Amino acid sequence: MIKYRLIKHPFAKNRTGYVARIVNQKIVNQDSIIEQITREGSILKSTECRAVLDAFFNQIVENANSGVGYHGKYIDVRHTIKGNFIDEGDSYNSDRHSINVTIGLSKEFTNKVKDPKTEKLQYVEHLPVINRVYDHISDETDSIITSGGVIDIIGENIKIYDSNPLHGVYIIGDDNKIVSKVERISVNFPQKLMVVLPRNIQIGSYYIEILTSYRDTKITHTCRFNKKLTVV
Repeated sequence: MIKYRLIKHPFAKNRTGYVARIVNQKIVNQDSIIEQITREGSILKSTECRAVLDAFFNQIVENANSGVGYHGKYIDVRHTIKGNFIDEGDSYNSDRHSINVTIGLSKEFTNKVKDPKTEKLQYVEHLPVINRVYDHISDETDSIITSGGVIDIIGENIKIYDSNPLHGVYIIGDDNKIVSKVERISVNFPQKLMVVLPRNIQIGSYYIEILTSYRDTKITHTCRFNKKLTVV
């Protein structure tokens, strides 16, 4: 059974439609496969299967190191050379070129894998939420913040991923304009941020706002704490 959910297409802002994401797919390893084929009633022995499989793949690796590929019933192993050659007289140079090993599935394998059963799951959007803000210098919660001080931001899905330079913690003024972006984040967890506020925040009222994504996806979400915080 393949369980999946639909999300909005993440790769283009103006692109319509949805794409499927497989959720919590069960993955088994070699030992699990050996356990399956040597279950009660089988004449195969687990130690023998493990020894044969290890020897088989070790030999494929040894052959690959000698430049020998493999064509089998279920997998193919091939070599490719990457890199630019200046002219016909140029030769392979490990400083400029690389040899890659590619492993592909044969038609014998893909033809035997028929459409598995599927189950569509309801998509739950993991939006960032700020629950409270604690200022270390004033020892106040959800009320006062200190310019240049340290604050804890407690919430859900608030971890900042630096793959997008816009992600971060922002100080927003009453006019909804950005006053400053926090540069120092000393604790960066999904449920807690500890940040050092900029020193140039003037006396007044401000909002804390977070721009981030769930588990470093390409979709950015904005979360603003719903209480005004005061610099005194």
